[in-house]
Amino acid sequence: GHGRMSRGANSEDDDDFGELPPPIRPKDDLLIHHRSSIRSSFNTSKAQLKAQGNAEIIKFDKCEEDRQRLKTAMKKIFLFAHLEGEPLERVVDAFEPMSVKAGTKIIEQGDTVNVQKLYLIASGVFACSIKRDGKENVVHVARDLECFGELALMYNCPRAATVVANEDSKLFALDRETFQYIVHSSFSRKRQLYHEFMQRVPALSGLSRDQRNKISDVLKTVYYKDGEDIITEGDTHADTFYFLFEGKAIASKESEGVLKEYNPGDCFGELALLMDQPRAATVRANGPCTCVCIDRASFTRLLGPYQDLIDNLRRTSLDRTPSYGFARNSTGDRASQPQAQLELIKVKAELAAVRAEMDRKIAEEREKADREIIRMKALHDAEIQKLRSSISHNTPTSTVNTSSVC
Repeated sequence: GHGRMSRGANSEDDDDFGELPPPIRPKDDLLIHHRSSIRSSFNTSKAQLKAQGNAEIIKFDKCEEDRQRLKTAMKKIFLFAHLEGEPLERVVDAFEPMSVKAGTKIIEQGDTVNVQKLYLIASGVFACSIKRDGKENVVHVARDLECFGELALMYNCPRAATVVANEDSKLFALDRETFQYIVHSSFSRKRQLYHEFMQRVPALSGLSRDQRNKISDVLKTVYYKDGEDIITEGDTHADTFYFLFEGKAIASKESEGVLKEYNPGDCFGELALLMDQPRAATVRANGPCTCVCIDRASFTRLLGPYQDLIDNLRRTSLDRTPSYGFARNSTGDRASQPQAQLELIKVKAELAAVRAEMDRKIAEEREKADREIIRMKALHDAEIQKLRSSISHNTPTSTVNTSSVC
């Protein structure tokens, strides 16, 4: 059986997801986990989403084991990898369990009608084949926790392969409309929350909307249990900068005990990014808490060009307790940060700005080239198909000799 869960009002957001690229060549419909961005996957307007807001999401009951298996599989699928918390649970709820017999054809190459669902294999074996020159060629055998039909959720394009159950199997199916609604509304809601949150963080409050957009797109949400370490003193592989989103946390050093309590809006871990130093203190969750974080690569790429922000974070760090890596001198006063190290920070930020601009331009050119290749391939395939159709249509199926007929 299943219950129903009503959709709430859609979150407002000024950002559009842009137009879809041309259809992708057939083999990409089988396993397309390598794609890196989900934002280009939607061509659903806000008006359409609002219209869908009156519909209902069907919630299919599942045992805890099935829910965990779904979550494990979804972490490996780029379409779902970014989901967490409530949106993740809602997508898991929306997957419909299905039992299929051996020989059942799940999707068929070229089908333009039944293209609304993605399938994830709960158990069983499925043959994925493509017809070439009238022959079915098996190109992949899919097994437990693999998925197929991803393009249906993204582009609403014809099925690019045929998938048949090799044995009695079980599937989970997710329809396109439900997926788009949950993910789009989740993305908009999360971005709005991050915008509001960053305005309350002193180090980030001066950012423009565009800068906040860029940062909110790469922020990750991490949940911690009471007593769980967020960062650990002495960690030499530190590469993440944290903001406390909800709850409380405590900073401590093994030699000094508790040093500071953090509340929502506080940040920590920035020196590991600015100065590439080991963690100078442990920060531990004081009760359940939620952090949003950004890694070093994203930090230097997005924040490096904003020298004012770097300076703000540096000043904040210099004002903090010695738990952040500043030793006390013999009189108990905090020693000054060496000027050379501060200059190094500035040089790193400037280099990051140059690198970020170069990376941006390279990425833009690569994207243009990729789109042009895909467009030309699609045009080429269409011309070939048109030519074949014309030849087939004009070639006589039989020749009748009428010379002897009177």
